[in-house]
Amino acid sequence: MPYSRQPSNPAPVLSAADRKKKLLADGALHRANIMVARADISAGVHPGALAREALGQFSVTAKTLLLDTVRTTAMNPAKLSPLLMTGLSLLARKSMRKPLMYASIAGGAIAGAVYLSRLFRGGASASAQDQSNQNDDAEQ
Repeated sequence: MPYSRQPSNPAPVLSAADRKKKLLADGALHRANIMVARADISAGVHPGALAREALGQFSVTAKTLLLDTVRTTAMNPAKLSPLLMTGLSLLARKSMRKPLMYASIAGGAIAGAVYLSRLFRGGASASAQDQSNQNDDAEQ
């Protein structure tokens, strides 16, 4: 006779009605999780969040490229001259002037918007903090 091992805690046998209730409860939980996931995704997809993320990724990439270039060239003019000549030749091309101008205008507009948003956000929080400090002093 072959050895057969019985589980120590067999799963309880549910009636059809209990199984149906459990399935309905699982379905409701799944739908609730889907709704929460949709809300999380839609909160991260609005234009402000996308622009912040893109600007952050761009700045990190630019910083990394710049630091790698500086580290590898060690400020050796002989190694920096090809980069400088490439930049000057791009500026000298008539076909590149307009795209470079548009890119610099767009970059300046983005930098200005970020500066103004930080300025207004920082000023509002500082004035709110001053008001709360004044309220604390008045209470004492």
